[in-house]
Amino acid sequence: MAALRAKLAESRSIISRYRKKEKALLKEQEAQLSILENAPCGIGISQKIYGKVLYLNAEFIKMFGYTIDDIPTVRDWLSKAYPDGKYRRYLDRRFVGLIANTSGSISGVVSVTCKDGTIKQVEVITSILPNGNTVNMFLDVTRRAEIEAALRESETKFRLLFERSNDAIFLLDGNRFIDCNETAVRILRASSKKEVLSKDPLELSPVRQPDGELSSVKGQKMAEMALRDGVSHFEWVHKRFDGTLFPVEVVLTLIPLQGKEILYTSWRDITKRKEAEAKAEQAREELEQRVQERTAELNESRENLRRLSEYLQTAREEERTRIAQEIHDELGMGISTTKMNLSWVSSRIPLEFRDLINETKVIAERLDGILHSIRKICSDLRPAVLDHFGLGAAIEWQVSEFQRRTGIICTCTVENTNPDMNQELSSALFRILQEALTNILRHAFATEAKVSLRKANGKISLTVGDNGVGITPEQISKTDSFGLMGMRERVRYWRGDMSIRDVAGKGTMLCVSIPLKVGA
Repeated sequence: MAALRAKLAESRSIISRYRKKEKALLKEQEAQLSILENAPCGIGISQKIYGKVLYLNAEFIKMFGYTIDDIPTVRDWLSKAYPDGKYRRYLDRRFVGLIANTSGSISGVVSVTCKDGTIKQVEVITSILPNGNTVNMFLDVTRRAEIEAALRESETKFRLLFERSNDAIFLLDGNRFIDCNETAVRILRASSKKEVLSKDPLELSPVRQPDGELSSVKGQKMAEMALRDGVSHFEWVHKRFDGTLFPVEVVLTLIPLQGKEILYTSWRDITKRKEAEAKAEQAREELEQRVQERTAELNESRENLRRLSEYLQTAREEERTRIAQEIHDELGMGISTTKMNLSWVSSRIPLEFRDLINETKVIAERLDGILHSIRKICSDLRPAVLDHFGLGAAIEWQVSEFQRRTGIICTCTVENTNPDMNQELSSALFRILQEALTNILRHAFATEAKVSLRKANGKISLTVGDNGVGITPEQISKTDSFGLMGMRERVRYWRGDMSIRDVAGKGTMLCVSIPLKVGA
């Protein structure tokens, strides 16, 4: 019995130790499984190379969408992950060959078709365990592959643009060229790209730029601006290998290249543009010279016209004065004498000749009417009041006569005028007033008119307004309105200003202002 008890105690001890080891092993397996489940890459374990799929972690299922039910064997995986038979056979030969000749692990990038039909670029690392099972780890490198492809495409495009550009392009690292395109070789008239790259950038510029600044100083400023702001744009004069100079438009752009900051330098030959600008500038100067000459001719012509207008106005006023004087002296005196003679004859006709006496009275009345008409004609030709009492009195008289003849109610204001003002200026202002009043009578349909004559601030101003229908811009600018043209010419001769404006709902306003120093 004692021996049996000892055997039972030993068995219990062995079972206890086995259970402890089993628990430790299970704990280790759980830890390993936790590592596999939380791994950042997809993991699949299979029997042998093409055997049963033993395990797929969560990342694998998330990455590709397949579960063990979808791919129970490696061959099922291969047929679904690589549906293209040709591609699948290629991978089969490649990996089986590598596995057969290595005792470690192999890796490579493959295109995997996921369960939803999308294709991902993945890096596969395959390891053979001592028991012959296979462990495959999958890293999704689709984004990396896309970026790399985009970079390769970008580099290809950059190189194409670089080489095929019609502008000269250089890559500038500090103070040396590290690359240039064929256009740069051609534009500099160099023999090769190597010859261009062997030059210091300053060797391709004259000592000074057209503005007089040293090329070395100015070039450094432009480079510093590009390094600070990312881009610099300016014009420059460069020197070819044969020594000839030519203008270019330069753009310096800061770009990263191979971990360094490089100045991408573009030259555009603007020789033709500069020649065109020079021709345009010459043409502009010639045109400006012609305009100045023509302006001088026009000014001279205008001055001649002004003098002619002065002469004509003066001659007209003198002629009017002469005619008025002759009419007054010859016709007026003659008719007055005739009337006196008729009175004398009438006084000597016997009373019994009543009819004859009455006839002489009728003739005398007719002569009075003729004398009145003569005085009116003389007044219209040259008002005596203008010569004897000055412009202010003449304007008051003219406005009063206008009101009497037309019935239009008139208001006249004369302030601070000089009776002995320049006669020619007085005549011009008086004639302007007459024309303005005539326009009111003919076109305004007015019932009231206001006239003012004022002297202030070295100018004499005449204003004529009415309450009529007004005036349109078209009427003001009509070329066949000779009355307005005459007024403008008179004002222009005296270097004054004239404005005509429509006062909304209140008629028309004419304003004339003439500096007294001209007509003093």
